[in-house]
Amino acid sequence: LELQGEFEEISKEKARLATNEVRI
Repeated sequence: LELQGEFEEISKEKARLATNEVRI
């Protein structure tokens, strides 16, 4: 369960970075 939570957080971080790159 903990690993799944970490994976979700990483996915959110990647999504944020991708959005920031598109904005730049």
